[in-house]
Amino acid sequence: MRWLAAARIVPLVAYPLIVYFALDYIEAKYLALLLLVVLVVRYRSKARVFMRGMEHAAWIGAAVMALFIAAVWWSNDEYLLRLYPALMATMVLTAFAYTLRRPPSMIERFARLQHDDLPPEAVAYTRRVTQVWCLFLLVNAAIAAYSALFLSRAAWAFYCGFLSYVLMGVLFVGEWLFRRYRYGKEAVS
Repeated sequence: MRWLAAARIVPLVAYPLIVYFALDYIEAKYLALLLLVVLVVRYRSKARVFMRGMEHAAWIGAAVMALFIAAVWWSNDEYLLRLYPALMATMVLTAFAYTLRRPPSMIERFARLQHDDLPPEAVAYTRRVTQVWCLFLLVNAAIAAYSALFLSRAAWAFYCGFLSYVLMGVLFVGEWLFRRYRYGKEAVS
């Protein structure tokens, strides 16, 4: 079953690299159709659990993606196709920011998967971490959009397909280390 989960996520994570290599052989509009298939398969997975209470946001996100894919199909434009990572970062930013206005915050939702009963100080901490992720996602979306529109395909693929993931990992591990230092080992998970 793990291979099925990997088959659902790997094409989305590897999207910039797939586009980088495939655009020499396949038109942008056909890659947009492939993206549509991958997104439909991904949506049907159990990844929707974090959207509980935000179903209308999920529908809006699906509509935005449908419009995006239709625009790429109609225009057959490589630069528009390359905006997908920026669009995704913006959509994730929107979901995170939405939870700041309508709690629980996104990071609190993740934390409650392991610890159902969070003390008030943990709720405040998860809210602050959600704010940090919002800032990161905003900067990431801006860089992804800039690289899609103004940099070479190779530079775009490097940032969106590698460097942005490294930066996410640094933020994730950095927060984990800070939490361990600040709150002790019992707050690590």
